[in-house]
Amino acid sequence: MKYASDQFIHCQARYLPTQQHFQNTFVYGQNTIYLRQQLWAHLEDIAHNIQEAWCILGDFNAVLQPDEQIGGKEIHISEITDFAQCIENCYLQEARSIGVFYTWTNKTVWSRIDKFLANSQWCDAFNYTHIRCLPEGLSDHSPLKFGFPSCPKQKGSFQFGEMWTNDPQFSSIVQHVCSQKYRGSKMHQLYDLL
Repeated sequence: MKYASDQFIHCQARYLPTQQHFQNTFVYGQNTIYLRQQLWAHLEDIAHNIQEAWCILGDFNAVLQPDEQIGGKEIHISEITDFAQCIENCYLQEARSIGVFYTWTNKTVWSRIDKFLANSQWCDAFNYTHIRCLPEGLSDHSPLKFGFPSCPKQKGSFQFGEMWTNDPQFSSIVQHVCSQKYRGSKMHQLYDLL
């Protein structure tokens, strides 16, 4: 599925290291509430036809919370409501990010209008997505950089369950394990048992 409008480009992509396919929508929302309603409708249409990992990123020209803008005209509640409703209808979540908070400025107004949204299949396919909002450079927008750092899974810690002592074979199992030959210090031997 590949299509576009004056507010988005939608395509399929592949993450080369794992060969995983996903859907990607790049957004540039219009400046008026009325025209953005067309974008919300298009995104909802896409969402109803997607069964795989999907992310949407770009300049939505809309905020989700009043504190995502400083300066300028007062934010209309309909702006927030329409965008939030679209995200809910599409079953999306905004990914956490680090870096600058306000992603656009004209030096009078600061707004968080650049976002990375993803569906639950994205979260399943790409265990950890790292979003960094970089400082603005040539543009008046902060670039969004996303990547997939490897996050080693933590080794589970051993926890003793007292109910194990109720097993009739508990003592013989412990004696058998303790009779095994282990190398290293006594502390290392104990650690190996766990």
